[in-house]
Amino acid sequence: MKEALPGWLRVDPRVIAMVLVFLLIVDLVLRAAVPVYLNKEVRRLPAEDPDTLRLWKEHLARAEGYKIVFLGDSVVYGGGVKADEQTVPSYFYRYLRSRFPERDIQVFNFSLAGCTPADTYNILSFLADADIDLIIYDVNLAWLRTPRVMEHPGLANMVREKLPADVQQIFAPQANSLARQSRSSRYVGQVWYLYGHRIFLNYWWFGQPLKEKIKTAVTHRSPRFLLPGAQNYTPDKIELRKPWYEKNFDGIDPSKGRMGDESLRGDNPRWLMFVNLVELVQSRGTPGVFFAIPLNRTLLDKYGMLNEGSFRLNKHQALTLAQKHGITVFDYTRAVNDYYFVDWLHPTKEGNRELAARLAEDVIQHNLIGE
Repeated sequence: MKEALPGWLRVDPRVIAMVLVFLLIVDLVLRAAVPVYLNKEVRRLPAEDPDTLRLWKEHLARAEGYKIVFLGDSVVYGGGVKADEQTVPSYFYRYLRSRFPERDIQVFNFSLAGCTPADTYNILSFLADADIDLIIYDVNLAWLRTPRVMEHPGLANMVREKLPADVQQIFAPQANSLARQSRSSRYVGQVWYLYGHRIFLNYWWFGQPLKEKIKTAVTHRSPRFLLPGAQNYTPDKIELRKPWYEKNFDGIDPSKGRMGDESLRGDNPRWLMFVNLVELVQSRGTPGVFFAIPLNRTLLDKYGMLNEGSFRLNKHQALTLAQKHGITVFDYTRAVNDYYFVDWLHPTKEGNRELAARLAEDVIQHNLIGE
């Protein structure tokens, strides 16, 4: 058989062995290096794929001490800042460590940009068997008037079998977008670390998937955007992180939806998913904190983007519901100086630091850190 093969198709068995040994070494190195990377900072989820979520969950399971999990959208994720260490969870962690240097306190960020109450429900369902001591969630009422119930429908795949019938009914209109991860792909990912965490590794090594990185470099006609981390310095990202008072928001149309225009009725599936999320937190028996996100009132008022009376009523209804289910609630609508925003709801790093300190102090005052 060997003689029947053309010379260019013959492979020396020693080469195959060397390749396999090399892949094994890479696999072992990655298994050791990834936990070290995750331990150095309160890391943001770089993607919503099942393997990355499982990696974060494994990191949570390995940790010891008092475990605090942040859930929510881009406000907690850090939509207005560049780095992991500039987010609310990161500042919150450092503040608590400075107050309790003798305590083993661990903080984990399971938020995602664009995370609706339904998406957060799916993430918390995925963490159903996880050991968590405190859950913190940012309440952004704007998600109660979005076109879709889920912005990250793929998250529902990980908990499809656990979803109650009423939740499955709410998700039904988006059922066609819930593509399952194949068993073979999941099995290969469990055995081969490099393949299983390829999406996460792209973000860790290059800052974004290679395909997107190449597209960024081509779009901006500059090879420097192929460098690791360079995606944070594209003109649009730099513009995004500028303080709001250095930007032009002309063109905003209040008729397309203001803060306070949400419907908190039983016929709104987004509100129903918020109710389901509250009930899920209560059913876990884990202490929870829900806080109303800070808003840049100066900018909202300037463009008529706030329906004041309705907003107050809706906020009161949402926070009261959570409180009745045993969840501690904080109203941080005015907790951050308007100067520290990049738009009307995303704080700058200074704003995140200010918010985190306020949150940490309130958590301490309410005896939610435990012994």
